[in-house]
Amino acid sequence: MSALSMEQYRRLERLAREFSDRHLRAFKARPEFHPRLAVDALCFAPCPGRPGWLVGAWLTPCDLSLALVRESAEACDTGTAGPQVLELPRGEFELEPEIMAGDILWRCLLLNDLGDVDDMGEACRLAQRLMDKVMTAPE
Repeated sequence: MSALSMEQYRRLERLAREFSDRHLRAFKARPEFHPRLAVDALCFAPCPGRPGWLVGAWLTPCDLSLALVRESAEACDTGTAGPQVLELPRGEFELEPEIMAGDILWRCLLLNDLGDVDDMGEACRLAQRLMDKVMTAPE
């Protein structure tokens, strides 16, 4: 997979900050809140079979999701955002939209217990394994 542009990395960072600002209070109230984890967009790359889209892992202090965004915010139509079905080598994933400041993030929750994850480094390695798994066809 090809690398993202600096603009795409900045956009993902902005989405993560906005998502965190919007949800951190609610995350802290949940029993599965992990204080050493933060919201982060991890392992994003162009989505195979879907030109104009990026796919990756979305980490929060409570869970890890498969995530999908358009390559650029200009391509987003927030007025018609609905669920997306994403077909990857491991199967189909139904993603729900979240509209944020003229942009949209679609997520499919995959892990809702990160209690065994020690820190952000381990969370990044987990996200890499998750993305390898969903991008590889079952044997």
